[in-house]
Amino acid sequence: MRRNQILNELAQCTGSEGLFYNRLFKDVKYTDGIKLMVEICGSYWFLTDVLANCVALQKEHEFISVKLHKEENEDKCFIAYDDGNDNIILSIDYSFTDFPLYNYTKDERKRSAMHLYCTNGVLHLPSEY
Repeated sequence: MRRNQILNELAQCTGSEGLFYNRLFKDVKYTDGIKLMVEICGSYWFLTDVLANCVALQKEHEFISVKLHKEENEDKCFIAYDDGNDNIILSIDYSFTDFPLYNYTKDERKRSAMHLYCTNGVLHLPSEY
């Protein structure tokens, strides 16, 4: 799928009929939209890392905003976790990623390639919040 097709598909996620969980990280569940994102982006690594970090971070933070940043035509990224007010809690650099979405070219770095929320033990897309 192309970038715009993926974004349009994910924008259709406005609620969730069920919750899913990873057997290793049962303390944080995820929605239909997250499941769809993982499937169409082939980003199981992203889900696993985010769940692991959210399990640890939710002990001290009620709301967590997760933002993946990736430059176009690059195979590295970073994921920033903040408190929803842009106060960074954790930031992790990845030297390789196959994540298909990107958020900026060399001239613009304003928004994230993927933005998720974790609150009340549930990880979801912003459109599902």
